[in-house]
Amino acid sequence: TLFRSLDALEEHNDFKKDPNVTLKTDLAGDLGQWILHESKNVTFENALNEILVAVPEKSESDSWAEFTHQILPPPHKGSSFTSQFILSSYMNTKSNDVSVTFNVHIDAEWYIMYGNEKDKHLHFKKGGIQKHIPEDASELIFKQSNFSVGGSYSKFESSLFPGYYLSSCNQEVTHYLNLNKLTGPVDEDGKIKVTDQ
Repeated sequence: TLFRSLDALEEHNDFKKDPNVTLKTDLAGDLGQWILHESKNVTFENALNEILVAVPEKSESDSWAEFTHQILPPPHKGSSFTSQFILSSYMNTKSNDVSVTFNVHIDAEWYIMYGNEKDKHLHFKKGGIQKHIPEDASELIFKQSNFSVGGSYSKFESSLFPGYYLSSCNQEVTHYLNLNKLTGPVDEDGKIKVTDQ
């Protein structure tokens, strides 16, 4: 399902029912740097064709995202993980750049992914889709661009930590999504395929 406008987004049942969604309806005044453009349901894959899964625990420090080959059931009551993300794109009021945020909806709770300032790791905290984000550089915002010309993969750079990209990082037998500092071109670990649902 693709939400092409704010009205359609607000009218969608899942968004409308949940009081944790932080959509604001007053467009007057200074809304800051990032304005919501559209949101859509997506899944993510790495270069190994593994699906990204969000695991937002009760503690932010214990939340993470990892890639898996397993076929996961749809989110249901009592779920602690999901592969269904809501990718929201934002327009920058100064530069007209388009960047994105990552949300998930699990067991009646909304979470948003962010880059931790201390350890540069990715975590989830409670929060719905933001109608505007005031900071020019935000822990929530990632700059999406094509991995290669004409290719089907994207790369995502943190707006708060320039030069840090979302990457598939191998820890023992698991590939976790993390922020990786790059001094050269983004390699295979930074290739992420976005598929509309």
